[in-house]
Amino acid sequence: MPVITSRDHPLIKRLIKLEESSQYRKRTGLTLLDGIHLIQIHCSILGKPENLIVSESYFSDTDNKHFMDIIFGYKPPKITIVDDSLFRAISPVKTPTGILALISKPALQEKTHARKEVLSVLLETIQDPGNLGSILRSAAAANASHIYLSKHCADAWSPKTLRAAMGAHFFCIFMKIAI
Repeated sequence: MPVITSRDHPLIKRLIKLEESSQYRKRTGLTLLDGIHLIQIHCSILGKPENLIVSESYFSDTDNKHFMDIIFGYKPPKITIVDDSLFRAISPVKTPTGILALISKPALQEKTHARKEVLSVLLETIQDPGNLGSILRSAAAANASHIYLSKHCADAWSPKTLRAAMGAHFFCIFMKIAI
């Protein structure tokens, strides 16, 4: 497999935009997952990602290949290999794991009236992505099924929020409300 080494590659430019811009994530409907744990949870609930982006050293490790075979079976998603230093530059975290997944994010839903009782969480103006992710993780642990976000909350699908929530996104329904 060829290894991408240039920041000028169209995929690399796209990944950098996804990591940096909530507006770009909103417009494209895409986001990034960092780490095998989040990718595994996504696969078990929503299916395979559109693309796996792996560092050259991650891909060359036999244990990592074996683990990817276990998760994805005989039909893995598209895999793109990136030079290690370039991977560090595109990773949304300071200490990259070596694997990212490009996924389509489920759209925020408009507020609907639930007919049955459900545990819900209403979040207003939570601005720090790490705090939002931590709250989402706690909400999922409490079995909250609906998360209502005010329009001034941090981006629920930013890589930092996803990382802090550790997979909680895939157990909840997100709804946007105007507060």
